[in-house]
Amino acid sequence: MDTTEVTHFRWGLIGRARQQLRGVSAGPSLRAQLVLVFSAFLLGAVVSALLFVGIWRHTAAEGDRAQAAQAIAQRRLTETQNQLRTAQRSLGSERSRLVHVRELHARLATELARLRRLDNLVAARLPAQLQSINASAAALSHSTSALESELSALQSYLQTANATGIDTGFVTTQIRYLIRSTQNALSNAAQLNRHVQAAAAVAAPLGVGK
Repeated sequence: MDTTEVTHFRWGLIGRARQQLRGVSAGPSLRAQLVLVFSAFLLGAVVSALLFVGIWRHTAAEGDRAQAAQAIAQRRLTETQNQLRTAQRSLGSERSRLVHVRELHARLATELARLRRLDNLVAARLPAQLQSINASAAALSHSTSALESELSALQSYLQTANATGIDTGFVTTQIRYLIRSTQNALSNAAQLNRHVQAAAAVAAPLGVGK
């Protein structure tokens, strides 16, 4: 029973009692007065008890609801804390990955800059070295061809001439040609070797990072 209903019921009883008292003669007996007083006291006690029970039930219900709400709030708080810890762990992992990515990016940027410098260096020097190698190789090839031709001519002459018919002057001249051609070939070979070493020195930095 609600508190408002109990109060209305109490005041209704008191009102009916007053109406009955007004309808009684002006001179009620002492016994009737005592009965009325006791009835009013008993009615007040009953109404107070009902009121107390209603308030107690209402308070108990409110307490149960408050405990249930507190339990729900505590459970939600625990879930939120767990989610927060999980998010913090994920954030820490992502930060570690970010640091690793930044370090890798820095290393790659340094390596790219180095390769660009090497590329510029090779592009500036290597073509000239290659041209020198080609020129030296062509000169060596020409000297070798001349040496082979002179050797072939001398061998042919010596095979056809007899012991008494050898022209000493011709042979001496051919030998001088052979010596000069050999020296030219050796010089061209040495020059070619120098140009090859210079080109290798220019291209050597390309293999440092491999």
